Amino acid sequence: MTLPALKHPKATVLVIEDEVTQSRLLASQLIQEGYEVFSAENGREGIFLWEEHPNIRIVITDISMPLMDGYDVVEYIRENETHYTDILVLTGLAGRDSLEKALGLGADDYVNKPIAIAEAT
Repeated sequence: MTLPALKHPKATVLVIEDEVTQSRLLASQLIQEGYEVFSAENGREGIFLWEEHPNIRIVITDISMPLMDGYDVVEYIRENETHYTDILVLTGLAGRDSLEKALGLGADDYVNKPIAIAEAT
């Protein structure tokens, strides 16, 4: 599986993840690979950052979060984007229903947590 981030060398990435350890790990790995990274702790904060920084080309979002979940993030971005944004959904949820829902709303890819960038490329 290839991360959407690899489609855009040196792209700006937004990580939306409420688990601090997972967020820091993912951001750190992306920064080491040369990407500019913004981080948000929930969907509402992530949407704010996405709207304020039109250079964000990749969003990596958790599904289960407070205030606004990852499904809502995917749906909002797809309804409001003026340039295509690659969206990768991360989750610890098991089952095909969450996969189908995320992809049905417009996510480009779906990965179960925990994720290591080296293993996903």
